[in-house]
Amino acid sequence: MAKYLDAIELSNNLKNRLEEIILSSINVRDAKLQEGLKEIIKSNDGLISEILVEGAFSAKKHNDILKNIPFLNKKFLDLLDLNKVFNPNFYPFKHQYETLKIVNDMDSNNKPAIVVTAPTGSGKTESFLLPMLNDLINNPRKRDDKGVRAIILYPMNALVADQNKRLFSYLKRQKELTMFFYNSETPETKRYATDEFDDMCFIKTRKEARENPPDIMITNYSMLEYILARPNDFPLIGNALRTIIVDEAHLYTGTLAAEVSLLLRRVVTKAKIDNSKILYIATTATISEDKQEQQDFFSKFFNKDNIQKVVGEKEFKEIDADIDIMYPQKQTT
Repeated sequence: MAKYLDAIELSNNLKNRLEEIILSSINVRDAKLQEGLKEIIKSNDGLISEILVEGAFSAKKHNDILKNIPFLNKKFLDLLDLNKVFNPNFYPFKHQYETLKIVNDMDSNNKPAIVVTAPTGSGKTESFLLPMLNDLINNPRKRDDKGVRAIILYPMNALVADQNKRLFSYLKRQKELTMFFYNSETPETKRYATDEFDDMCFIKTRKEARENPPDIMITNYSMLEYILARPNDFPLIGNALRTIIVDEAHLYTGTLAAEVSLLLRRVVTKAKIDNSKILYIATTATISEDKQEQQDFFSKFFNKDNIQKVVGEKEFKEIDADIDIMYPQKQTT
């Protein structure tokens, strides 16, 4: 039995739904005024433009499954298998593999800044989670290491909360790697802590994090600024720092980009380590097509010359012959 996709009907249904949402949000009692608003919204020159329906293609995949990649740590693969978050038998996307390979092969005295550009929904988060976690497991904390070992920086709290749950799903049910979610709502002591994220991998309070710094700290740039300014938080930043992740890097433009760049330099200065020994990974969905402009921006942003770009390419496929695209028939009078 053939499957049908009526792209024009889908576009019209989406437009009608948007019209309903707009009208329901405008509290107008007068019936004539309501009709006038409907005409304005639904007209060809109204508030809603034409909606285009486009096929979404997946990014290209690597040619082998994750567990067959020779440089991945066995403990790391066991962790993935334990929590069933990222199946070791899956084929990772090509850009995920490339980032893993760069991190595995990097010179420890000249670590790069990796910029991952990939379409939405193509696993950008795993592009930094997989190499970061594999690197942390390969390089366990030393006795004289102080502070967190990795910082994941987000531009806003909504993103922080979402990715906090994502990382927790990777790390739960083990205690070799610990994580800490630091924002304005993080409790000072256990008295105010909740039962959420109740696992040995998760540090719940500021007091615990200061006394026993976690491996990974998730935060936003505003909170990171406070950490550098408050003496109580100084134990969080030290010589153990080896990785800084900047997610959604395209949101940092103009003055904000300059401020965050300087903030990162202050973090490295506070940690008392050379910037060449810090691995940076930035993810972005959109970026300038000018390659030199990209190079210049991230070189200044991360204070590094060693910038390596990874691009998630779409894998275009022929439309299944069993799928018929329906077009409305012309009406005759």
